[in-house]
Amino acid sequence: MLGRASQLKREHEQHLIYFGHLRHWEPSKLARRLADINRRDQIDQLAAQLVAMSKRNWTKHQRLRMAMISGMTGVGLLGTALLIAR
Repeated sequence: MLGRASQLKREHEQHLIYFGHLRHWEPSKLARRLADINRRDQIDQLAAQLVAMSKRNWTKHQRLRMAMISGMTGVGLLGTALLIAR
């Protein structure tokens, strides 16, 4: 769950780390913006992006885990059905 393209485009000027936002920046404008913000703002930005990305990654991890369990269950049920059908 990386985010909707339209939402990322709208928010890109507030976010300087996440690759989904970075792709909307022009390199010269991003360089100026990075030079203009102070160290505290940089750390706040990094902390916010790390927390947001970890939440997204945790959700993706849980969904992948459930998909794998469902897939293994499906294979098991298919195997059982084939054995019964013989």
